[in-house]
Amino acid sequence: MNGADFQILEAAFERVRELPPSEAASLLEQLSEDRPEVAARLKRMLSVKTSAPTVRTGPSLRDEHTRRIGAFRVLGTIGSGAHGVVYLGQQSHPIHRLVAIKVLHPSRATPDNLRRFELEQQILATLDHPGIVSVVQSGHDELGMPYLAMPLVAGVPITQYCLEEKLGPDECVELLIQVCHAVQHAHARGVIHRDIKPGNIIVGKLDQAPLAKVIDFGVAKVAGTHSSMTETGQRLGTVRYMAPEQFHGTDPTVQNDVFGLGAVLYETMTQEPVWGHVQDEGMLLGLIHSGPKWSESAFQRVPIELRWITQKALECDPARRYTTVQELCADLERYRAGASVQAGPPARWHRMWRWVKNHRAVATLSAIAVIATMVGMFVSIRFGLAEHRSRVRAERLSAFATDFFGRLDPYQAMGKDRTLMLGALRDAALRLQEERADSEVRREYSGLLGRAFVAIGEHAQALPLLEEAEQLTRDASDETRYLTLAALMRVHNEADEEHLGKPYSSELVRLSQGGEARRVLEARLLDQQASKSELRKVEQLAREVESVLGPFDILTIAAHRQVARSAFVDDAACALGILRDMRGRAAAIFGSDHPLVYEEIALEAWGILKMDGPECVVEFSHEHLAAASRALGPLHRTVILLRGNMAEGLSQLGQHGAAEAEAMRAQLDALARGGPLDFVTVAAIRGRVEVLIRSLKGDEAVAAMRQLDRDAGSPREGDYVKRTEVLLERLGRTGELAAWREEVAKRPR
Repeated sequence: MNGADFQILEAAFERVRELPPSEAASLLEQLSEDRPEVAARLKRMLSVKTSAPTVRTGPSLRDEHTRRIGAFRVLGTIGSGAHGVVYLGQQSHPIHRLVAIKVLHPSRATPDNLRRFELEQQILATLDHPGIVSVVQSGHDELGMPYLAMPLVAGVPITQYCLEEKLGPDECVELLIQVCHAVQHAHARGVIHRDIKPGNIIVGKLDQAPLAKVIDFGVAKVAGTHSSMTETGQRLGTVRYMAPEQFHGTDPTVQNDVFGLGAVLYETMTQEPVWGHVQDEGMLLGLIHSGPKWSESAFQRVPIELRWITQKALECDPARRYTTVQELCADLERYRAGASVQAGPPARWHRMWRWVKNHRAVATLSAIAVIATMVGMFVSIRFGLAEHRSRVRAERLSAFATDFFGRLDPYQAMGKDRTLMLGALRDAALRLQEERADSEVRREYSGLLGRAFVAIGEHAQALPLLEEAEQLTRDASDETRYLTLAALMRVHNEADEEHLGKPYSSELVRLSQGGEARRVLEARLLDQQASKSELRKVEQLAREVESVLGPFDILTIAAHRQVARSAFVDDAACALGILRDMRGRAAAIFGSDHPLVYEEIALEAWGILKMDGPECVVEFSHEHLAAASRALGPLHRTVILLRGNMAEGLSQLGQHGAAEAEAMRAQLDALARGGPLDFVTVAAIRGRVEVLIRSLKGDEAVAAMRQLDRDAGSPREGDYVKRTEVLLERLGRTGELAAWREEVAKRPR
């Protein structure tokens, strides 16, 4: 439907409600002939109840048709549930449109329900995807109850749409791919829906093409926040679409949504629920824990590869299920393209050959990803085959892969097109762990994969591989040892944990001696960063690096950046001048949209906050944030750090609501990017805690820190353990601090 259709729909809706039944029927008949799609939507809208809710409290006892909620006139009641009412509303200014208004019922306004409703408001405000219903306005009605106004989604549940439109398997897959993209968008921002089911996926038409939208994030879980389920003991979600592990009280994961999507996929293909038509919850729970029982008559009509995909998505054991929605979506897209799917039994080599055959002109990152995949295969070759010829072949290919990674531009690799490589590297690292290879193989590949993870900015994934490589390379060649130590020190230095890299400094400098000038200078620079050398020495080394390598070299820029960091304490104006100069040099070398340029911008923002104050940093960050996100992608570490600087500036200006929203967005993006242990996540959490404390929300700050401690595995000694302790001390909560120390002391060593 276009804009004119919506205007006709709105006018017809108003007119039909005023006419006697016979005249209304005549108008509908005429509209069906002239504009059948408008007529179909109008009939669905007229099926909406127009009476007020049966239970009302408070002063709003007037006719619903004269009631207003925010900027909207209430036209009727779409429906009501256990916790609230959804009204049909009309907006007249600045544009004319129909909306759905979700309002919490006063009788259900418990603290938990209010928190959950507020969380849904925050979640929808952070999501921006055509496949997710957006928020027009939020606020409180005349009773003080929170509400959400959303564009009216004119459509039907996905299973009903597939049935009414008589869609075949391929057309159903097209719709599921749309849904997967929307759910993956939410996951990338740390949001787990937890109630994926046909009724929460509405399909309508836009310009004659079907469009699926995911709705109702009312029981969603945000990574890094405390789970409502563990607070109240309630089971959140719809039983027949919940993954088995959700009944065991485990923390929600993205695999819960994978299972829900698998159930929806099965139902769209067969028009049968996964667990049949059992209504008794006790019987349903028994079926869920024993695994799906496929409807043979219906499921056998589904193409075999789609059956494989559906069965993998519905695995009761999460270890056998798709790890992410992105993996499920990729298999559906392979099916659509006629390629072999990962869920099925075709041999690994058959799948690889088919891929290579169809992608001869592979792009750079794709080539790197293929090499990363081959690294995992080389582990198998080296571990499983003792024949000399196979070993020699693997060693030659390994040398090629090592050289390829060595030439990788880390700043370019940290851009937005890193997804394919990241997935392949994770797969290779997992295979290295699973093969239980001998020390020679592990020494070779743990260092290689660790350095590759560093190159794309995945320090949390790199660290355990590099630490293992450090142990195994103590008697290795100088070249292998140097590369391992340099990568390890870089990880610690960038995480502001220089003391952990310092023990390797002297050995790194020694190993660099006699090598090319660049390596000698790199080792000295890493040593200075770890030692936090005095400004005079840092300046001297920067001048030396520039005299040898020239002013337009990455290492020269890194050396001067170190000067700026050291100068900030005593001379912030000088430091800012250096950073602006380095930004200009980086732009001259690589162009204004290169990741290194935006890295300098993020450092500038930090300096502006210290020197010029919060108003200037908010203006500066706002100026560059959108461009950085477009150039690098929203999950790039520089974008996240810029967002954190903006949040801090807003907080210092007293704009607490805006500051909390930006800080939460930075935390969600950081968690999606690197998990709870990544140094970018630590920085984002630290910033959000400061914002919450300034907003006088100490309870929320403590809850966020405790949740991240759980997400990190609740170690006895960990970053979030110490940070929680410092936070409680800072808030003066001596009793809570003592209880926290007792809790940590009981954890296994």
